[in-house]
Amino acid sequence: MYTLEIDYDEKRVGLAISDPLGIIAQGLPTKEYSNIQEATEGPC
Repeated sequence: MYTLEIDYDEKRVGLAISDPLGIIAQGLPTKEYSNIQEATEGPC
């Protein structure tokens, strides 16, 4: 089973996804924001 990890702070949000066995996580691109409100706005 894959695991998605979310690491967020005031300026950027980082994502990582594990391998199928959940042993090793691979980082995904980091998204930078100018403020926390922009980071929490979704596409909906």
